[in-house]
Amino acid sequence: MLCAYGVQLRLSPDSTYGKFNSGLHIMEAKESGASQTHNEYANKDFWDKRFSQTTGFFDWYVGWDELKSYFLEEFPPEKTTSVLMVGCGNSSLSEEMYKSGYKGITNIDISTVVIEKMKEHYKSSCPEMTWVCMDATAMAFEDSSFDLVIDKGTYDALSCGDTLEMVKKLTNEMVRVSRQHTVIITHGAPEKRLKHFEGYECHKDVTVSYKQVSLSNMAQLINYMRSDRTGKPLKEVLQDKEYMLGAVKESKEECKVVMLLRKEEELLESTEPKHKMIGMMLRTRRLKQEELKKLSAKKLSPDSKEVEDISSLRQDHCHMYVFLKHAKTEEHVASNGHND
Repeated sequence: MLCAYGVQLRLSPDSTYGKFNSGLHIMEAKESGASQTHNEYANKDFWDKRFSQTTGFFDWYVGWDELKSYFLEEFPPEKTTSVLMVGCGNSSLSEEMYKSGYKGITNIDISTVVIEKMKEHYKSSCPEMTWVCMDATAMAFEDSSFDLVIDKGTYDALSCGDTLEMVKKLTNEMVRVSRQHTVIITHGAPEKRLKHFEGYECHKDVTVSYKQVSLSNMAQLINYMRSDRTGKPLKEVLQDKEYMLGAVKESKEECKVVMLLRKEEELLESTEPKHKMIGMMLRTRRLKQEELKKLSAKKLSPDSKEVEDISSLRQDHCHMYVFLKHAKTEEHVASNGHND
């Protein structure tokens, strides 16, 4: 059992290996994103083929554990009676939200295959959830149909081509069908994403804020493998059980380090003098250990050039962008000749 960021996750080598094999083809699709075009990622047949070759469930970036506290505070279930999950794929996020009180969840995906699989799986355990095959860039829903609209990963999948046309359509549609809040969870940093959002048609109707969210332990493991596999195809890495066992072990250690760093930051930001003092002590000890580690490495290999720790190159977080829709005034409604 690994505990990091307040989340407990079983990361036994065998169970992790199995989970990665179940999501293998979806990961390969994302991995080849640099050579994909928007048309391929928006193509129904492309994803039907991928999902027909997978079983089980897979969540990119984060799961409910990483989102729960924020969602329950900002979008409480009693006030969020209708939720739209865009590009749901084979994620278990909707199930976890359902268990936490969000009953009115509509899930859409362009793949008929995954929609039918998910509908069959959840027909008894989550009877109030609905599943619809639909293109998220051209939704059939009326304006302001949902209290909350969520995307996790679709934006990034559609960002891999040469233009922003598809992500513009996706974002505009998500804001259009939301009554108030739209949430897009992406790897994209604010410096880039906010500039993109400013150019979208929907931007005039919303205020955009963002929050950094720690990646799930599984996502951390994926990042480790991507940065450490020395050019091997992802499929080959996932089928190498010996490598997977080592990757799980290394990923656990990195998660522990990240957890300590976050705790250090929390203490240093505290208004309590005692907490600040503990944070300063932790930072001083960490910096001293890092310096001793560097000196030790130089003694072992004095002629070698200093190599940057590759763990510093691995992003340990994603970003959650929240679009708050501006309330329409009576004058605005009258001028448009309709009322939502």
